Amino acid sequence: LVNGGSEAMLLRALASLYAESCGHEPPLPRATLRANLSRDERSEAAAREVSLCEELARQVEAAAVQRVEYAKEVSKLQVELRRVIKRQDEAEVASINIEHAAEQRFAARLAARDAEIEQLKTRLLASQEQVSHVEQQLDDVRAKATRERETHSRVQEQTEAALMQCRERLVAR
Repeated sequence: LVNGGSEAMLLRALASLYAESCGHEPPLPRATLRANLSRDERSEAAAREVSLCEELARQVEAAAVQRVEYAKEVSKLQVELRRVIKRQDEAEVASINIEHAAEQRFAARLAARDAEIEQLKTRLLASQEQVSHVEQQLDDVRAKATRERETHSRVQEQTEAALMQCRERLVAR
């Protein structure tokens, strides 16, 4: 305290702030103390001031240690937060990938069904054409059968008529 007035003033200011924060009355200005106090009282006040300065230094050091510990804890929490966010992002990506894969499987099944439907339509058209062709052949066969029946009927009528004429000639002879 003796080797620099500004250092002593700084320490007194810090001690005053510390005292105020602890609920103590601010100390009286130094000039007032010197004027009102005896030498022993001044010595005791100086010792108390030194003690307070030492306590203030310990508190400042403890606060610095707490700040370092707080910074470490904040750093740990930030790292953990990043890990949690990363896991959450990975889970979201996995979920999206699962959804995408399901959509692709569904689209593939749908495309396969569409292809199957197209094949069935093609087969149906081919079958319908075949049925139409067979029906046309059946109609042709029926028409031919009708013509053949008519022809057969005419031939039979002619044959019966000729046979009748032959009988009539035979009977007439």
